[in-house]
Amino acid sequence: QAEFNDERDSIRLRIVNLQQLYQQQQIFLNSLLNNLPSRLWAKNLKGAYTQQNNKDIAVRGNIKSHIEDPIFTPQEAQAMESPGKTVVQNETTIDENGKKHWEKHTVVPLYDEAFRIKGVLGLIEDTTDFHALEEERNQLRENLVKASTFEDMSNVAGGLAHDFNNLLAGIIGY
Repeated sequence: QAEFNDERDSIRLRIVNLQQLYQQQQIFLNSLLNNLPSRLWAKNLKGAYTQQNNKDIAVRGNIKSHIEDPIFTPQEAQAMESPGKTVVQNETTIDENGKKHWEKHTVVPLYDEAFRIKGVLGLIEDTTDFHALEEERNQLRENLVKASTFEDMSNVAGGLAHDFNNLLAGIIGY
């Protein structure tokens, strides 16, 4: 009986330790997902949303258990049809103020323990700042080309003026 009680207490202690570890992992995972700078969501095979991080909820509202029509976007269907494939698409939208926004949509299949597809995972990154900097860089490059062209033209004009002055100096001297 004493051995049995010791074994039972040992098992209970291991269960308590595993429960604490599980809770710590859940807290870590929730903190990680909710503090991502990107929007994150997951759908099951029926097309119902099963997960959303806080950033996605702030943009789209809480749509857990919601099923859209069509159930899967073309990118989601492509990810599920091609196991191991990551589908990436860039999208441009214009907000109500007329400002342009860029987003990078990444979709990957989700697997169960037997490596069967059980849904899709989506990540939406706001790349507006990157594209704005890219446009600014291109504008600066164009300005540099214009300035360089203007400088070249001023050098040619200066050379012509110098040559013309040399001719005039001879004529005036005569």
